[in-house]
Amino acid sequence: MITSIKRELTLYPNIVSIISTDSISTITTAGYFESQSDEIERINNGAWQWETLDGIPGNPVTDIVVIYSSPTNNLSWYNYNIATDTFSTVTGGALSPTLQDGYVFVGNNSNIATPYPLSSDLGINNSGALALTSSVVANAQISLNNATDIPNMYATPVQLLPAPGANKLILIEEVLWFVFVVLGSFSGGGAISLQYGNTAHGAGPLASGPLPAATLNAVSGSPTFLSEAGFPSYLNAANTACLNAAVYLSNLTAPFVYGGSGGITSLFLKYRIFSL
Repeated sequence: MITSIKRELTLYPNIVSIISTDSISTITTAGYFESQSDEIERINNGAWQWETLDGIPGNPVTDIVVIYSSPTNNLSWYNYNIATDTFSTVTGGALSPTLQDGYVFVGNNSNIATPYPLSSDLGINNSGALALTSSVVANAQISLNNATDIPNMYATPVQLLPAPGANKLILIEEVLWFVFVVLGSFSGGGAISLQYGNTAHGAGPLASGPLPAATLNAVSGSPTFLSEAGFPSYLNAANTACLNAAVYLSNLTAPFVYGGSGGITSLFLKYRIFSL
């Protein structure tokens, strides 16, 4: 039941405020306003008059209606259609009182808040929790290699990223190592770098800065993070050598020797792929 109806006369369009004890689904059902005519006439001390375009009966209503529904404490904005006796959600820039599960409001190219799902890489549930969608972070983004590959990569480089496709270039921005050795350490070896292509002995075009052999060989016991610079100041390669080229890990000088009894070395890569 409508318990209050008032008009703000100092604005154009006028704003009409309605308070009702009914639900929004009842209020937005065709015929609702006319069904409340007796109660409206009583609280308004007369029949209600909608403000219409040019004041001509039958023209569209120009009043903007804000309705407070007390059962759910819902406050929403509506247009009123005299011909159909129907309240409908305001369009043309106002927020709808409803939003599809998993969607968010985003300003479109007309600066109007519009419902959209998040990107295919990131999802949101109806409790507001964000989560990466399945398979977004795969081996192409995080390359994990056992410690046993380190001694072998001098002669047999380890592939970290596959070839990106014709006329595409992989740019390595950062390399983070996680090294855990058990009862021993590495020795020997030479400067370690990411490179374009499967060229032995670290002789391929550099895709990253070097990690000194002494830095890796100094790791013993506790799990350790190491970092390696990305492409700035190191990228100097012919396009034929680095376009559509896979990225490998290798080292200069000589093979590393591992004297421990176990462990793991993981590489986390931050990179971009450019289409040229």
